[in-house]
Amino acid sequence: MTTVNIDIPDDRAASLSAEARAHGMTLKDWIESMLSTQAAPRRGRYTAAELVSQCEAGASPSDEERAWLDAPPVGREVL
Repeated sequence: MTTVNIDIPDDRAASLSAEARAHGMTLKDWIESMLSTQAAPRRGRYTAAELVSQCEAGASPSDEERAWLDAPPVGREVL
């Protein structure tokens, strides 16, 4: 097993620890469970149908996405 140490700011560590406790886990166990459930990155190409199948059709844009869409152009992009 490989061991990795990650240094994060105390306030973020406290926030993550609280989230782990909300799931009835230690921070270490919670992070390990999150990492073990992540799918390995796929190599190769995706079809448009595969990408669209992962989308939530009725989802509204997040605040971050809305801010990006509403931002003025910074180059030659056209939207």
